[in-house]
Amino acid sequence: MHTLGNLTLTGYNSTMSNSPFTKKREHLNKSGLAMNQEIALQPKWGRAEIHDRANQLAKRIAAIWPGPVEVGPEETGAAWDIMAKALAGIPAGSWTTYGDLAALIGSHPVPVGSRLANHPVANAHRVLQVEGTVSQSFRWPDPARTDDPLDLLRAEGVVFDEQGRADQAQRLTVEDLAQLAGLTIGDLPETLPVPSDGQDPDLRDRFVEQLAAQQDPDTVKGVLSVLDNWTALGGMLLYGQGGQTSCFLIARDRAHPDGNIWPVTLYPLRSCEVVFQHLAARRPFDDIQMREVLRQRLNKIPGVDLPASKIELRPAFPLTVIADPAAREILIDALGWFYQQATHQDSLLEAGV
Repeated sequence: MHTLGNLTLTGYNSTMSNSPFTKKREHLNKSGLAMNQEIALQPKWGRAEIHDRANQLAKRIAAIWPGPVEVGPEETGAAWDIMAKALAGIPAGSWTTYGDLAALIGSHPVPVGSRLANHPVANAHRVLQVEGTVSQSFRWPDPARTDDPLDLLRAEGVVFDEQGRADQAQRLTVEDLAQLAGLTIGDLPETLPVPSDGQDPDLRDRFVEQLAAQQDPDTVKGVLSVLDNWTALGGMLLYGQGGQTSCFLIARDRAHPDGNIWPVTLYPLRSCEVVFQHLAARRPFDDIQMREVLRQRLNKIPGVDLPASKIELRPAFPLTVIADPAAREILIDALGWFYQQATHQDSLLEAGV
């Protein structure tokens, strides 16, 4: 029991229940799933058959979803090349911050920190937190290296106070980094907005890190702009705690008389999910016509086609759609309309109506 070889997918689990295998085989033989038909071909279902099926499934799974190799291909790109050039030029006795590097390349401090921790780059130890302290998550890309970056920085001439904070006079700003990289201030990209902490800044940072690792820069910029507009409206962000850190755009929290409500969930690895199923139980979107208006507004976005047949489900569209500024504006407009509808009652109460 409870092993890979003894698991399958069926809509008749309660019907089959604890019936003998001969009875279960009749149901499985009628299934439209090949994996069930394979079980139905077995004359008996015991320990040997279950273990054999487990081995066969494991081989197929490993072939379809191979595990990561020890050394992956080096990620390159203009932004990382610029950052590496600036870092290489930082003189001994100086330091900079993750935020300054992020501003230099139009990124966010979290993916910058992840990049430095996982790819050998000259002078990565000279990158500190904004207050001048070594990040608690700092690690050398070479696991065999154990020396303390604080001791190394002191030996290079960086002055630290009793709290372990580097002298701000020795800090190189984004303007200084731009000169080291051969850029001018006018060459610097637009700074990305920083999403709200939500319920946990660590989850927020993990969401941003996953987003930057999986999506192209234009998509990252688009997603963060959408989140920035949402919080500017008064909305909140709630981050999931799964392996893929999702982001919920909350219009009302649980303390509201009508309960919490959100229009979409963003998954950094793939898509924007429209939660019609959730909305069906939340005022005023328990009215199917309200959900239909939302569907039509979202379908105005180039690259989005939410079928009417999924008005009770959770259809999704790729995050890459948000990379296009025109498409992003339509999405922001649709989310603004949703927020107004979801909080309309609040505004009436505030106005004394």
